[in-house]
Amino acid sequence: FSWVTCSAHPETSTAMKSCADISAWCLPCHLFWPSESKFHEPRVAKTDTLEAASNVIPFGITQAQALKMDASLTATSFGYVTAKYTLSAHQTDLIPGLTYLKDFLTMDEEQALLAEVDSQPWDGDNRSRRTQQFGYGFHWRNRHSKALLPLPAPRDRMPQAALEPLARLERHGHIPAMEFQQCIINDYVGGQGIKPHRDREFFGELVLGISLREAVVMDFKCIRSHEVRALLLEARSVLVMQGEARWLWQHSITSAPNLLYRGNHLPRGRRTSLTFRTIQDESVIA
Repeated sequence: FSWVTCSAHPETSTAMKSCADISAWCLPCHLFWPSESKFHEPRVAKTDTLEAASNVIPFGITQAQALKMDASLTATSFGYVTAKYTLSAHQTDLIPGLTYLKDFLTMDEEQALLAEVDSQPWDGDNRSRRTQQFGYGFHWRNRHSKALLPLPAPRDRMPQAALEPLARLERHGHIPAMEFQQCIINDYVGGQGIKPHRDREFFGELVLGISLREAVVMDFKCIRSHEVRALLLEARSVLVMQGEARWLWQHSITSAPNLLYRGNHLPRGRRTSLTFRTIQDESVIA
């Protein structure tokens, strides 16, 4: 694996290696890059997320019909994509700013994290899935004023079992030195998903996710070209989004009882994910 970033911004991390963007139609990131003093992510109308992507086969046909056209298709939230647009851990031409580390956590680290998570009560304010939050509480409906609420102990810090994997990511040069301030844990059961989105603009440049338990396909859609990519997030893997992957691509998980990945049907069980973020605009803290 290697860092993937836009060559227009080599200063984002000394640990990164520049790789070419496989998206020939996606506009250069420097046209939309957020400034250092204040974020200026591109504003996108809600209808943009519904426009058909040029590399997607729409869901207007049955899955059997689609597989007759191409036996290696992957189903995403937006339609079917071919193997060309289904990313893997062995590729070096991922979305700029996207890093996927397969099997980064050990099985013991996974079990320690799950034991800590399962010992905590779950929040009940999200209808589509159970959540837990650490550091700061955040409700997805609250976009700006007082969006983040400092949480009392023991949730005023990051999950204890995550500290060593996070430190190892830093030691190995996968992420720069930083102190994460907010963590949300999502628990997906029975085919639950999450709608296309980018993490809120008051969160920082880098967003890091850890996947536990069952695998799931995560979808990525460029907000400018509407191209779609798919990536299988496996248990104990780490996903890092920054640069173009953070600001110019939405990510989502389709709601479905089964996955279609590279032509194979994979049953969905329970998946738990931890997402770590910093806060770049502290004015939203209540």
